[in-house]
Amino acid sequence: MFQTICIACVIIGLLIPFCSIVLNLFDGFVDFLDIDVFQLDFGGDWCFDFLPLSVNSLCLWSLIFGCFGMIFQNRLPVWLLVVLGLLVGYIFAVALQSVVKRLKKVENFPSDRDEILLRKGKVSNRIPDNGVGAVSILVSTGSNVSYPAKSSDGMAIEQDKEVDILRFEGDYIIVESTDHLEEKYHKMSDVQ
Repeated sequence: MFQTICIACVIIGLLIPFCSIVLNLFDGFVDFLDIDVFQLDFGGDWCFDFLPLSVNSLCLWSLIFGCFGMIFQNRLPVWLLVVLGLLVGYIFAVALQSVVKRLKKVENFPSDRDEILLRKGKVSNRIPDNGVGAVSILVSTGSNVSYPAKSSDGMAIEQDKEVDILRFEGDYIIVESTDHLEEKYHKMSDVQ
């Protein structure tokens, strides 16, 4: 029975991130459950999240618990495996959640979204069909900022392509490839 639970935890811990990242299923679901409760801020950029309730952290917790149980199954009593598996999984989940929070703080979004609108940007992470990528934009301070981005028509945009920023939809910017705009212009001029 305990081995079946461990195998299920490993499968869940691997399957949800795989489906989210590789197959682009659950778009936005991975970030849906991300609760900021019981945080300890150390003043700088580090913040430890003692209640890791993001989907990514819960998947890692499940994966670590399952692997720990499978590795030490015949070496320790089941009750000790459960306690140690939960504890080790919790430590890894807190570490992952804290690192993710730290990386999100580093992104350095400009405070004025109007500065971003109608600018050109460069795709820093490929935008897949009906998916989310990232676009890097040079702002007036001379620094580059990166935003999660979606294509306006749902078509893929390759990395390093130049794009026009059209609007914001929540935390995402909606972009259109400058090549796409040129094609529209040429089609319109051919009709006239």
